[in-house]
Order: sequence, then structure tokens, then C-alpha cells
Amino acid sequence: MKTWTALRLAASLGVAALLIAACGSRGKDGTEPLAEGKLPEASKQPVSIKFFIDPAYLNDDEVRMALTEPLRTKYPHIRLDVVRPSKDTTLETLIAANDIPDLHISWNGALNYLTDLGIVDDLEPMIRNERFDLSRFEPAAIAAMKNEAGDGHLYGIPYVMNFQLMYYNKDLFDQAGAPYPTDGMTWEEVIGLGKQVSGKLGAPYKGLLAGFNEMRFQLSLPLVDPATKQAAVASEPWKKVFETAYRALKASPESDRPASFGTDRNVAMWAAKNRNNTLKEPSEAGLQWDVVQFPGFAEKPGIGSQVDAHVVYMSPTSKHKEEAFRVIETLTSDEAQRKLSRIGKLPALNDNRIVGQFAEDVSYLRGKNWKGVFQGKFGLPPKRVMDESLVLKFALQAFDQYASGQADLNTALRTAAEQIDQVAEQKIANRQRRLVP
Repeated sequence: MKTWTALRLAASLGVAALLIAACGSRGKDGTEPLAEGKLPEASKQPVSIKFFIDPAYLNDDEVRMALTEPLRTKYPHIRLDVVRPSKDTTLETLIAANDIPDLHISWNGALNYLTDLGIVDDLEPMIRNERFDLSRFEPAAIAAMKNEAGDGHLYGIPYVMNFQLMYYNKDLFDQAGAPYPTDGMTWEEVIGLGKQVSGKLGAPYKGLLAGFNEMRFQLSLPLVDPATKQAAVASEPWKKVFETAYRALKASPESDRPASFGTDRNVAMWAAKNRNNTLKEPSEAGLQWDVVQFPGFAEKPGIGSQVDAHVVYMSPTSKHKEEAFRVIETLTSDEAQRKLSRIGKLPALNDNRIVGQFAEDVSYLRGKNWKGVFQGKFGLPPKRVMDESLVLKFALQAFDQYASGQADLNTALRTAAEQIDQVAEQKIANRQRRLVP
């Protein structure tokens, strides 16, 4: 982490930018407010918008298709300057060099981290002035962003959604003489079906491959309790997730061979986050597969995942906020969202006509049961009080110890809680010190 002098300067400049924006809501003579729904006329002089984008969020072809080309047509005075991350180029190094991008992309769970860096802006004044229609979006995505913020404000606009689902190998089910999985199955039903398939096929075939982290994500279980600021992993819901994942693991006989759905084709069902990009070559090589809804827990029926949205944030120091907002509008337009949907990215819009075109332009994804996968709902994520990636490893280690028999369930979770508390106490204290004026 770079020195916080630069970061505090960024935050201070952000406050100044908000004040300037507030003053800008008056007419040129400083007396008459603009009519509702009107932004100040954006300059038609050429403007360059610096946009920090990891290729994992939007690669070069996607940037061209969803941003560069439509901007050239609709707003030819706006030029997009895409900055890609590298070892020497991160948000923190850009802040330290006073070279802060106008826009940047991350996910909804990164809001606290980005707030600490001072590079998120409250978009609600601009949304109101522009009459930007939030009702077009998946309601859970907007609710999640406001929940992450804690103050009910909106600091980013989602443009696509990640999701969880279950893949299945048709050939293995046919060989086992077992029925294919269906939408709406519970974990208990899927575990039973996995036992049936693996029992018929034997090692090295695995009836079900599923991880506890996807299950805890499904139930929106925090690693650190937002109320107590202490580890939450010793709770009963966490125990249930560990026990369910353990039963899924033990549903198939042990094998020394690796288990993989696409490469080795020895996994009948794979419950996971979206991994469509790994299935192109296996599909072309003859893998016969389809998808169903992520298995559910009885206490949260129909929930496949908490909200995991890819989000565009605006830096408060941007000198071209109106033009930067035009870029956000372009990325979330029906046109861009339809294009993203057709290449296999789930739009953030609540529009069945656009979502229904999911993966239509991707030959190996076309014709799968996406309608069934997307019939589920997204859960509201927990309020994160720190970057969970810093402590997730302790929960992963705990499950490995439990699953391998090195520790019983309570001992494994208690050890993880102690490790999480040590890190969380320091990180939360450091964050509070940084936020003190």
C-alpha cells in the first residue's frame, strides 16, 4: 500500500469535486438552477476519458464492441484511453502518481477498498439530473451496491453479473443409466444423484464436484461479522456449509486421478461459478454437456448466488464527469448489453428480451439450458467490513483439515476464527485510522 498522503489528497480532491459539481447545478450566471433531468451541456471539444480496465472484466474485443464503436457513433468527441493493469500499473500506483483514471471497473465487493483509496464518487446527483433509469437494472444488483456502501448511496453502476450454476456430462449419466439433473434440485438431492452415478461408474469417476466456498457465497455468509468485527466462521450456518460440502466430497469414491469436468471428463456434475470460458476446447473435442440451476438450500430456495456484479466506478477527481457518465450510459445501453449478452456475459439489466439472447453468438454455448439457470434469484451480499480475500485462505485451510480428517469440524472452524480475528483486528484498525480526518 502506497503512502496515504497521496490517497488523502485524492479523497480531499474528491470532496472538492463534489462541491464543484453541486455548484455546477446552477446556470451560467450562477442564479438559476437547471431544469430537472438536464445536465450541463457537455463540451463538444475532444475529451479523453481514462478508463482502468482489467482484461478479465472486458477484453480488447469487448471494449471495442461495447464502448469504442458506439462512442464513436454517438459521442465522437469522447475518446477512450484504456489503461490495463500490470506489475507497475495499479490503481494505487496511479493514485501515488496523481494520474487517477476517470473510470475504473471492479466488483461490488471491492467498494470498501476503493472507498479507502478515495476513488469512488456518489453517482446519485448525476443519476437524478440525467434521469438515468435504474429500474432497467436487476433490482438485486442495485440493492447490493447500496448495501455495500452502508449509507444507502450508489457509488457504482453494474454492467454484467457473474453467476453460479451446475454443469453436467450427459455421456456419464447415460453410461450410468441415471436421470439428468434438473432445475430446482436441493443439495441433498444432488448429493444423492452424485452417489448414484459414481456408484455405477466407480473410480476414477466423480458424481459431484462442489466446493464449500460457492455454497457459503450462495448463503451470503461473511467471513467477518459486520456487527462484532470478529470472525463469523464458527456460526451454525458455516457449520452447515462445511458439512454439506463434506458430504458432496465423500459422495464419490477416492481416486488418485485428478477430477475435472472438461479436460478429463470424469466429473458427472460440477457446481461452480461461471466457467463457460473453459469449455470451448472440450466442447469442440466432443464433450456432451448441459447446465441446470445451482442446487439450493431449503432456507434460501431459488438463490443460486449472492450478487457478484462487475461494476463501473467514477473517480471523484475526474475533470470530465459528464463525458465519463456518457461512457457509463453507453456501456449499460440496450445496444451494448445485447452485444455482451450474445457473447456470453449476463447483462445487469432486468430485461428478458436481452437476457434471453445469452450466448447466441457463441457456438459451443448456444442451445444450453440458460433459461433454467437464470430463473433463480440473487441474494443480497453481507456488509463487508474488510477485503475478504485477505482471510479466505484460513477458511480454505480449515475445510481441507476437516475433509482430510486432520481436525474435527469444531476445531477446524475455531482455528480459522482465531486466524481471521488476528488479521481482521489489524486491518480494521488500520482502516479506521486512515479514515480519521
